[in-house]
Amino acid sequence: MDEEIPELERAFPAIAHYLPVRHLEAIQTSGMYEGEPGSWATTCIDNKACVFVYYEGDIAKCSLEKGYLNGETTWRKPISCHLFPIRVTSQPRTMLRYETIEECDAAVERGEQEHITLPDFLKEPLIRRFGEEWYNEFIEVCNEHKRIS
Repeated sequence: MDEEIPELERAFPAIAHYLPVRHLEAIQTSGMYEGEPGSWATTCIDNKACVFVYYEGDIAKCSLEKGYLNGETTWRKPISCHLFPIRVTSQPRTMLRYETIEECDAAVERGEQEHITLPDFLKEPLIRRFGEEWYNEFIEVCNEHKRIS
């Protein structure tokens, strides 16, 4: 995230109008991100919702992504958010792990109903993070695993 902080700061003025007042107040009080070099993360409200979340009904959505999709910014969102629910750790080597949270149960159920696999759902962010060659190799391994199971 370190290299993404300038992008986040540039995007904020364009997307602030999407945010709930409580989130804007949290940004004003605590900032957009927290941590230290090498381990920055976006600030969260009550250890749950990211300060960049806005709501459509009871569905949490990303204001950064909305601004990007609406042409208000040129940067989509932090790669860690784009990859969610996959988390990437780099110590001692790069590893991917699937993170489950209750709020995503409905999305998981929908993916199962529509036969959308996680690698397909995350194709764009996986390519953004690791490159197209890596993604194609990853899909081959996933498909091989399906044949074996």
